[in-house]
Amino acid sequence: MTKDEAKRQEIFDGITEEFTANGYELKDLTTTALKANVIGPLIGAVLSVPFIVVYFMLGHDLKSATEFEFFWIVLSGLLIVSIVVHELIHGITMGIFAKNHFKSIAFGIIVQYLTPYCSCKEPLRKHQYILGLLMPCIVLGIIPMILALAFGSFLLLVYGAFMTITAGGDLLIMSMILKSSYKGDVYFVDHPTKIGLAVFVKA
Repeated sequence: MTKDEAKRQEIFDGITEEFTANGYELKDLTTTALKANVIGPLIGAVLSVPFIVVYFMLGHDLKSATEFEFFWIVLSGLLIVSIVVHELIHGITMGIFAKNHFKSIAFGIIVQYLTPYCSCKEPLRKHQYILGLLMPCIVLGIIPMILALAFGSFLLLVYGAFMTITAGGDLLIMSMILKSSYKGDVYFVDHPTKIGLAVFVKA
């Protein structure tokens, strides 16, 4: 367990102690790395397909000759920056809902995968957590693809599709939440060491 994981575990243990003392039961809503890395991107790809089909049905071409020369340079730069922006959007959205706001948001990097992450230290209600999950996909994925349809920009289409696919893990977790049978007085919080959530359900 890394230092960051140990810190998250300590915070999580405190939350668990508080909620169980108040009559909540702890439930597991996690998934495997294989599902997150395979099924997640597939969900994002399926969501992107209708936009791609409509783009070409509208008669838009791929790009102009001038745009082609700098296409991959511009796209690569946007994608690199957007990896960080994706996590910032998670943090801003969840920070709005958290009682301690942005003091409850933690950012870090999973060193072995060179992947940034955002974690909310506070449990959130179902609609709050789902919105926090979806906002990066909406802002960086769906909206650019809609603009691509409006302006005929292949750059925006590819960018939006890629960012929707990279948000596949968030979409997978959202689907897990929607499929779960937990109702009533329920809180959702990031699991400290696994992919997914811990759920506190009023007994």
